[in-house]
Amino acid sequence: MASVKVDVNPSILSWVKHTLQRQQPLTPKQQEDLRLLDEWIEKKSQPTFAGIEKISKHTKIPFGYFFLEEPPKDEDAAVSYRTVDSLSKMDTSRELIDVVNHMQLVQGWMSDHRRDNGFESLPFVGCMKEEDNAAIIADSIRDVLNLPQEWYRSIPAGRECSFQYLRAHAEQANILVMQSRSVGPAGNRQLQIREFRAFVLVDDFAPLIFINANDTVNGKVFSLAHELAHIWIGKNNLLNAGCETFLVDPLETLCNAVAAELLLPNEMFSMRWQEESKYEQSDTETIVHNVAKYFRCGEVPVIRRALDYGYISRVKYRTLVRFIIEKYRENSKKKEKANSGGNYYATRASHWDARFLQALDASTKSGQTSYLDAYRLTKTTNKTFSKLMEYARRRMA
Repeated sequence: MASVKVDVNPSILSWVKHTLQRQQPLTPKQQEDLRLLDEWIEKKSQPTFAGIEKISKHTKIPFGYFFLEEPPKDEDAAVSYRTVDSLSKMDTSRELIDVVNHMQLVQGWMSDHRRDNGFESLPFVGCMKEEDNAAIIADSIRDVLNLPQEWYRSIPAGRECSFQYLRAHAEQANILVMQSRSVGPAGNRQLQIREFRAFVLVDDFAPLIFINANDTVNGKVFSLAHELAHIWIGKNNLLNAGCETFLVDPLETLCNAVAAELLLPNEMFSMRWQEESKYEQSDTETIVHNVAKYFRCGEVPVIRRALDYGYISRVKYRTLVRFIIEKYRENSKKKEKANSGGNYYATRASHWDARFLQALDASTKSGQTSYLDAYRLTKTTNKTFSKLMEYARRRMA
């Protein structure tokens, strides 16, 4: 097999080389791959299966991409979701590109499935594209998702409860909500929270929100609320990890304001802050902590609200943001150690939108979708697909 030579389009080789060069700094193996690519491009030698397999492994470019007729345009698709802060100047990781592409496949299937089965387009997608009042957009989201204004008071304070509650209401409105810590089930290609927290792919029949599950629980709640706003405005988005993006971009400012209104309704927030401020012993950090706990949300939205109301100065705001970032980094290290274990299939099922799995299960059973296509969409095999559907049914029940 090592000596079997194959034809590869020169434009593919150039694209692979460009992709590899962007992964700086290069490892010794990747530097060797670059020299091999140069030999192939300059026709000093011919590509072999063994060489392609090695480069595919080191660059994380799927093996099949080497045999395409022209380079994929996936990088532009992923980059187009970037926000405008410093991350927009960084190269897009292969992991982000692959997860965006995979979610586009999933969304395409679900959109076609709904069209073919008589679903109507979702009227709320893009319905607020001309609106710049955060409160009006938030009211529309609450109405469609059937969310009480004080929805946070109806759920327990346990871990993930707020996210699960908001996610369930979004799914009931036919919004796909996915989450994962890595590309694929193996878990060896982790999604970096420093690159992105979430992204949204807008579609009239199957709008899709993807959450980076490496984020904190409170971070996931805010990301979900933020991306809901993008669906109502009708704009794709990649939400990066910067805490101050909304100080730069008008659209991000609006979407963050909508998220804040969903999590911390104006009047209720003001009343709660003033209530917590009555205690003489309470410093700003304690007030922020208690208000966040009351609303079942993170501390960053609370301090942003406090800044808007004039309860804290901009200097204090930046100090608190830095403090929260440091605390997040410390907690992330602890979380990495605690993430091992658990029920594999239950965890896999939780990554997927419940209605997507339900639709795919029914479609394969009816013969509308082949099992091979279902395995490709869910990155499973015959055995793992059956187990995944079993846990999905439990979740829907």
